[in-house]
Amino acid sequence: MRKPNLFDISVELQQIRTHAGNTHIFKMYAPDVAATAQPGQFVQIRCHELLPLRRPFSLLSADPGSGEIEILFKQVGEGTKHLANCEVGDYLQLLGPIGNGFHLDSNRPRAVLLGGGVGMPPILFLAKKLQQQGITTTLFLGSEIPFPFAVETSKHTLPGISRNVDRVCPQAQEAGIPSRLASLNNMAGCYSGYVTDLANDWLNQLTDEDKNQLCVYACGPTPMLNASATLADTHQLPSQLCVEEFMACGVGGCAGCVIETVTNNEIKMQRVCVDGPVFDGATILVNR
Repeated sequence: MRKPNLFDISVELQQIRTHAGNTHIFKMYAPDVAATAQPGQFVQIRCHELLPLRRPFSLLSADPGSGEIEILFKQVGEGTKHLANCEVGDYLQLLGPIGNGFHLDSNRPRAVLLGGGVGMPPILFLAKKLQQQGITTTLFLGSEIPFPFAVETSKHTLPGISRNVDRVCPQAQEAGIPSRLASLNNMAGCYSGYVTDLANDWLNQLTDEDKNQLCVYACGPTPMLNASATLADTHQLPSQLCVEEFMACGVGGCAGCVIETVTNNEIKMQRVCVDGPVFDGATILVNR
């Protein structure tokens, strides 16, 4: 019998880490989800018994060994307000993993990853996955609020990037993944500007041979994805974009998260939840 890969389960909240900017990281014990989840997929969580619609949350990590998964979210509405009031030991009703995640382009053994705001979780998850598969990875993250980790100073320079831009993601540095951070809020040691402009500075110093091995992977708000698609076009690189969208059911039934895509000059309406949330960047209709 085929093992199911979508689970509607009650999971125990094992750890809560709270950061500046009303951001929270929840670690939960969900071995069935952890065994199958891929970067870019998400889960739907019921935030309160009085809120019938579940909310979607990207996976920050999934460890098949420990059976644990993590989500990162920012408190912005009624659902996340209730969720932020949860305590360790509480049980949450969870559905997942949902959607199509990132996939490795076998013809492109190098990767540049871009994450913005609450789009950082799937990118951090992907960075770890690619590193485990021996893919040479460079990571760029952007945020307008304090990052949800203790920012570190880089131990190494990065070609094309000013020496004054030296703040990095500690998890990436520990794993040996070069990274840099960007913000419009004048954070010390961070690139002053958009994360896509930071990535462009790095891409500009690559040779054509380097670029022939490279694929762009990105997740963030729509303006950032637009800029990421343009960045990939400018450097003639393939891209995979993880789309953020409002959802109701999260499993394809309501079609409330439909976006336009184009393949072979044919426009299609596709559901972000089950047809995505990761799409080939060349197929998404964006403002370029």
